[in-house]
Amino acid sequence: MRFPRWLLRAVLITAVLLISSTAIGYSKEEDPYRSFDGMGSSVSVAPSDDTLAFTYITGGEEKIYTSTADGKNPEPLTDLDQPQFSPSFHPHSPEDILFLSGHNDSIRSLYTSETDSSQHERLTGSELHVRDAAYSPDGTLIYFLGMPADAWKSADRSTEKGFSIYSMPAAGGAYKKITSESKYLMGNISPDATGNMLLYTYTEGPDDEMHVGMKTLNNKVYEEHIEFANNLPGGLYNPTASPSESRYAYTTNVASSQEPNYQYDLFLYDLEDMQAKRLTNHENNIDSPSFFHQSDDIAYMHQKNWPEEPAEYELRIVSSASGADEVVSVNMNQSGDSLLSAGLGAAQKAVNVYVIGFFYTLFGSWFIIAAYKKYRPFLVGAASTTVALGLWGFCHFGETSYPWLAAICSGLVVPLFICTAVLFLFAGIQSYRLNIREYKASSQ
Repeated sequence: MRFPRWLLRAVLITAVLLISSTAIGYSKEEDPYRSFDGMGSSVSVAPSDDTLAFTYITGGEEKIYTSTADGKNPEPLTDLDQPQFSPSFHPHSPEDILFLSGHNDSIRSLYTSETDSSQHERLTGSELHVRDAAYSPDGTLIYFLGMPADAWKSADRSTEKGFSIYSMPAAGGAYKKITSESKYLMGNISPDATGNMLLYTYTEGPDDEMHVGMKTLNNKVYEEHIEFANNLPGGLYNPTASPSESRYAYTTNVASSQEPNYQYDLFLYDLEDMQAKRLTNHENNIDSPSFFHQSDDIAYMHQKNWPEEPAEYELRIVSSASGADEVVSVNMNQSGDSLLSAGLGAAQKAVNVYVIGFFYTLFGSWFIIAAYKKYRPFLVGAASTTVALGLWGFCHFGETSYPWLAAICSGLVVPLFICTAVLFLFAGIQSYRLNIREYKASSQ
């Protein structure tokens, strides 16, 4: 093969681009949120309705911010230097917020913080993993979903040491379990406006459908609640009680959806007429509905790119009365972010299997161009076939030893064979040109 100076430069530049895009693509599959900036999945409305608390991801790390109800003047809630999740306002004090914070070992603990200061207080220790929490309607108690930390980290989880409902004083102190049985997974705890009942979601196992559970707190069962539970669809998420006594918001799979990509929208259920009303028509994914207190509005997070990762959320407010559904533009003013972080984030968004395939095909094409004998261009296609077969073999036989790497590589096998076919096609064209050139040279 002959490599003129321009061709050698092209090979080197393409090699750098191919290696870089492959490395970025691998890091994207390994951790889609690395270098990602964007809205998180949680929002909460203050009892005064003039403040929102929401999560925002910067450089892959999720933190809680507060802003005005129209998304202006966002400020970090606390200086706690670790990921933060699931903010929830105190029902009578817009300065107090309950939230979860994660640690390097994936254990999340319960914290409180004040919006007018950066101070925070940890309420649960490392012995318990907390998944969700909410204040009681009178603000005197905190209800939360938790399970033993060692059971959460165990590879062989079961319902014997699963999630349970706990309560503790709002000011902190000892917590106690208030349910006798545990569940494989629980989430979305929400006390009703009367303080007599807790709503939550749960599953009995890894393959079980999501169910809605009710925990009565005064040993009384209300007929309207039983009828409410019977009317709810299966696969329901985010059940949320309103500040009034009769309305509940939830998200569920809409009728037009088909497996495997479920599509969700926000619904409102009214106990007075026992009817559900669909509030949104996004057919994507909806998270964290939160009622306003002096209006019919509901704030929520809408994932625009469902079911892709990293999830790209937007904060929206819908009126349950008029149906008006608007985006709340939050200007996070991330000008302080490093240029490197911004560049990595942009590169992660730009790189996909098509980009990698383009650089791979271009890299092989330079070697085909460098071939100066009529059959040598096919050697590039043969080499690419060897690489594709080797990758296919690794995905099938290396799955046991390297399951995560094999899963990532499996997505490249078919594109690699397509690129190989393109290289063979180009090799055939180049070989034909060389054959014509050789024929003309011999006939002179």
